[in-house]
Amino acid sequence: MNLDFKNFLELKENKKKGLEKLPERKLEDVEHILLIDSRNRNRQIYTSSAQFALKIDSGTQLDATINHKYRNISEIYLTSTVLPIKVREHPYIILEIPELNASNVGGTNNLLDKAFAILIPETHHNDGAFVNSTIHYLDNHKHIYKPPLASLPQTLTITLYDPNGNILDTGTDNAYTHAVKNSVQTFFIIKLICKENSFNGINSRVV
Repeated sequence: MNLDFKNFLELKENKKKGLEKLPERKLEDVEHILLIDSRNRNRQIYTSSAQFALKIDSGTQLDATINHKYRNISEIYLTSTVLPIKVREHPYIILEIPELNASNVGGTNNLLDKAFAILIPETHHNDGAFVNSTIHYLDNHKHIYKPPLASLPQTLTITLYDPNGNILDTGTDNAYTHAVKNSVQTFFIIKLICKENSFNGINSRVV
């Protein structure tokens, strides 16, 4: 059937009206919390709680593993830590996580340049010889990624240093045949801000 130009435009416009429109895609900030306990590390490989690997959705039963994939990460920052009480011997502790590329930090030496965070031990009185002490965190010390990180790497390497650049001495804990030594463990709470889909006010995780 032959159509003149006017009829062709009318037919095209009618087809457009019949198409169902998809909801507008929006991204919103969603918080996720990582709870990292050195007790769960591979103690056969990492005898010290001051340096160990955290696996992201890729570990074995022996590894410290977060079983979730995080995507479109716009901010990462440490909210709090718990370290052995003996770290109060130092004025501050350096936390390095090289895979997260802490490029917004400038320091007077190479180690400070690479710091993910600076931890300042509290000076409150603690009667227990084997009770961990809470560590302050600088509230404005966050890492912002523009554009957002597509995802977290499969491995995050967590290392604590003293001000002289030595790996922090937290003691040894590698005896699988014995109970975990509570006095030498470390604990971290890290917050992620992810850009996730929102359709008509209904949230859905980015997969």
